[in-house]
Amino acid sequence: MEIAPKVQYLHSSNEIIFNEATCPETSQEQFLANERNKVRFIDLLKKFLQKANVTVKQAVEDADVLIVETAVSVKSQYDNISVVGEGIDLLVLLTGLAPMKENLYSRKCGKWTTPDVLYSTTSFKYKFSRMILFIHAFSGCDTSSAQFGHGKTKFCFLEKKTDTWKKYKYFSTLKLPLTKWLRQAKLF
Repeated sequence: MEIAPKVQYLHSSNEIIFNEATCPETSQEQFLANERNKVRFIDLLKKFLQKANVTVKQAVEDADVLIVETAVSVKSQYDNISVVGEGIDLLVLLTGLAPMKENLYSRKCGKWTTPDVLYSTTSFKYKFSRMILFIHAFSGCDTSSAQFGHGKTKFCFLEKKTDTWKKYKYFSTLKLPLTKWLRQAKLF
């Protein structure tokens, strides 16, 4: 099997021995492509934050889910909460878990000359916010749809298949934590 040059380059990323004073001379992407670098960096960051009396939670599976569940659980303690990330997954999860909450925001970090963008969970109408997790997971908008074995074209034909709408109605009635809901979705 032939690996694309960029992927091959990332898989051959060197392990870097570092501490809190080290300034790596490599890109973030290449540095984090090495699993040992990533694990050591997370451990170092966790210790640094704990020394500063910051509560640290480390995700075992999906970090996006843990981040959003944490934000939703503390929303009443703060005037505004911004969850920062690069993709749209955080906004989708925030909207699906806490629709119409005016103090929850998702900040998508811009790259290079693209500015940061701030989204609100109130960006979607309430009816749509109830369906957004289902739509996102099964439309090919993110990596979770690939895990479920569904692409974008599958969602395009949902309207024509009543059994799919029945499954949506089933998913929409589940009152489960998000991680369990996503596991149930895999049975789809």
